[in-house]
Amino acid sequence: MLMGHYQDAVTSFTTVLELYPNSFWIYKRRAECFAHLGDYERALADLKTSLELNPDDMSALWWIPPSLLAQCPDSFRNGLLSLAETAVERLNKPHAYTNRGMLYVALNEYEKAEADFRKAAELDPASADLWGSWAASYMKRGMYQEAHEKLSKAIELSPHSLNARMGRGIANFHLGKTQEALDDFTKGIERHERFADGWFCRGQVYEKLGDLDRAMADFSQAVQLDADNPRYLVERAQLHQTTGQPEKARADFEKLVELCAAAIAKNPNVAWVWNMRGVAYHELQQYEKALADFTKAIELQPTPTPTHHEYFNRAHTYAELGQWEPAASDFAKIIELGRPDAQPFYYQGLLRLRAGDKDGYGRACAQMLERLGLNPLPDTAYWAAWTCLLGPDALPDFTRPVELAQQAVESDPKSLSYLNALGGILYRAGRVDEAIDSLLKADRLAQEPDASTKSSPAYTWYFLAMAHWKQGHKEEARNWHQKAAEWTDRVLREAEQAKGAALAWNRRLTLNLLRAEAEELLGVDEKNEKN
Repeated sequence: MLMGHYQDAVTSFTTVLELYPNSFWIYKRRAECFAHLGDYERALADLKTSLELNPDDMSALWWIPPSLLAQCPDSFRNGLLSLAETAVERLNKPHAYTNRGMLYVALNEYEKAEADFRKAAELDPASADLWGSWAASYMKRGMYQEAHEKLSKAIELSPHSLNARMGRGIANFHLGKTQEALDDFTKGIERHERFADGWFCRGQVYEKLGDLDRAMADFSQAVQLDADNPRYLVERAQLHQTTGQPEKARADFEKLVELCAAAIAKNPNVAWVWNMRGVAYHELQQYEKALADFTKAIELQPTPTPTHHEYFNRAHTYAELGQWEPAASDFAKIIELGRPDAQPFYYQGLLRLRAGDKDGYGRACAQMLERLGLNPLPDTAYWAAWTCLLGPDALPDFTRPVELAQQAVESDPKSLSYLNALGGILYRAGRVDEAIDSLLKADRLAQEPDASTKSSPAYTWYFLAMAHWKQGHKEEARNWHQKAAEWTDRVLREAEQAKGAALAWNRRLTLNLLRAEAEELLGVDEKNEKN
């Protein structure tokens, strides 16, 4: 039912229930289908029947996916809470509190969920399910360190738990612990070879490590095991783009469009299906169609949360079309929703610089730093530092961004992106010698780069040009600038001619901003010399 054949499923489940009327889990599955179809009264009736047949299986109450709950009316959510309250009062068992806690998580009521998990832990601290469920609450909020601690406890209690092993692997991945993540996913695959998500998640780790052949093999295995899963197709298609295989990428995106179209024909009220088709259209550069799909997905979710990607995706599509104000408005909406990372501020800051609004850019940087915690995840630290180096004089004091860039590099000293950010922010802080050292390390890592490289080598070269100019090494500065400018001209020309990988709007804009700044610096000083 991944792509939404819910009416067919209802028919099948009803046939089964005529033969086996006490199959509580069939009522649970049919309830989900009714909810997807917008028949909330019958969904609640089936959930109530499922609980009456098997009072211990309260998972029926949070079986409805959170993305769907966001679209449901208050009467349905209140009905779920009423069923949960009745079950807890009747059972008064640890798993009852755990299951009600999971319902609160699904409804984004985290304080109430925390109270239920603590009560369950008092009653039965040896329950692996409790610790795994508690971890899910933290995972949903991006609190990966806390989730890691709870999942490690679950694995201690149940070493062969696939869910706990996969969950910890995901937490390790987000914490920058790539080898630990690789170990967790590999152990999960060894015990469950046909679990597609294990292959998919391990592929993401290999991709982050730069082992693109193994990443592609794992993504392809995931697609083979579950060909209708849109996430697997998207990830493999994007890797095809990165590795210079545009035709294979196009085939995967076109397949995704077909899958989503079939699902929408069956049920047009599932927001994430519209969103996924929008992603495919965006990557196929059919931007007007992508805009329409993202907008439809937003309309179907009247109560957006920070974890929803529709605004983020639509903002990128607006930007690709050069519709800068709507793009800025969507990024502002993401910031308002409280998305727990620095990327929305990066895009907002970039758009402010494009508009010549240096004060607005500085405010975006300051707001971002104020929102970040003391020890953000490595990727978040990187994006925060990168945001603050896009233009000169963003902040009166660059101490905090430098610290963030250093944290990122410490987590992965061989990351081209992280070294670039450190070098750039050291340059902004006036620590030019240190900047050159970090940028040269990044340059040595950028062997045979192409337009799809995640961090453009031209960024490194523009900063090296400016840093050497500041040090009075004018000939060396000109050489770095010439190298960067030639690279920029080539990739922009290829993007214009639709050759090779597409060049995203933010990369085009960043290249042009850094080039203009470098040329102004070198050009102004050259004129002064002539005078």
